[in-house]
Amino acid sequence: MVRGDKRLSDGLVVVVFIGALILPWAGMWLPLDPTPAPTENRMLEAKPTAPRRFRDLPAYAMQYRLYFSDHFGFRRLLLRWHADLKLAIGDSPSAKVLVGRNGWLFYTGDAAVDDYAGQHPLPPAGVRAWIDMLEARRQFVAARGGQYLFVVAPDKTTIYSEYLPAGIDQLGPTTMDQLLLATREQRDSPFFVPDGPLRNAKRDGLVYYRTDTHWTSLGKRTASRALLAHLGIHVPLMRTEYETRTVTFELGGDLSRMLDASGRFSETIEKTEPTAIAVRPHIEEEVSCHEPSLARTASCTVLHLDQRDAGSSTLMFGDSFGEGVAPYVAMGFDRFTYVPIYPDSASFRAFVERFRPSVVIEERTERSLKYPPRDTPDGDNRNKWLAAE
Repeated sequence: MVRGDKRLSDGLVVVVFIGALILPWAGMWLPLDPTPAPTENRMLEAKPTAPRRFRDLPAYAMQYRLYFSDHFGFRRLLLRWHADLKLAIGDSPSAKVLVGRNGWLFYTGDAAVDDYAGQHPLPPAGVRAWIDMLEARRQFVAARGGQYLFVVAPDKTTIYSEYLPAGIDQLGPTTMDQLLLATREQRDSPFFVPDGPLRNAKRDGLVYYRTDTHWTSLGKRTASRALLAHLGIHVPLMRTEYETRTVTFELGGDLSRMLDASGRFSETIEKTEPTAIAVRPHIEEEVSCHEPSLARTASCTVLHLDQRDAGSSTLMFGDSFGEGVAPYVAMGFDRFTYVPIYPDSASFRAFVERFRPSVVIEERTERSLKYPPRDTPDGDNRNKWLAAE
């Protein structure tokens, strides 16, 4: 009897072992894992092309190993279990998401939380690089009869620091604080941060989502109103008059999806746009521009929101924050063009020369300020021409 039990247990071990070898491969080709794919904010490795020559085998094996790591069977289920276990013990399953108080989530990529704490201030050379770039762009636009404005979208840690976990305190100035101080000493500085209006608007509702990195509709309206007022343009951005189209996400925002929290941090996300833009014709154009800092030609989709062919016009560069406020900002102009990039100096000049705007707006997130522009070549040292936010 004992021998029979041992044979049974040995057989079970063999079955489990063989199953552990086969299931990851079977799960790659058969729909055995119903778990929704988590949001990873990166491109998964694509399946490599089979090698044609024997000497290409080592490279193929390395590429296939990376592909297998991203696609083996039941990977999504294992990631879900890992996330649930980490959250159960009060830890974050993602190195890029910080779980704050009252269910608030914060993005920690690009050392955003460290920057809030003032742990890594920019050296004087970095501050000088920003000041020189801003002044060069202001002068370039002014020489062509236009106005230049550099707008910073504050990180959520700056506006809702009261929801950060205990123990995270400001020990020194942030990068944005350094640049605000430096630009105050300059005449006609284009540097602008709508942090005051956003803090004031908190009394009327959320200006950032709890589970997302971005502004709510109230936040977008507030930032847009402050930006246009800074330019001397006043547009009534009231909800009842201007917002009509709404897209709703019930399970939360990008940070919640990065945690793969199974709705644990659920929140209704509503993305809206003004009526004036919803009924306004728009044109998308693919534009290529040589990017010296990358030694190649990059392209992006430019959005035109033109009401009339003549009159005031603006050219706006930005990331996902800029894309969110673009429809609101566009209402202050007859012609509006949005370019979804962080431009280097050569690209900046090329777009300004091409569209000849009366106003040029460049938006960047606060966390991007830690990457000062290089002296030579004229480029952004994040080495990302297209905005990846």
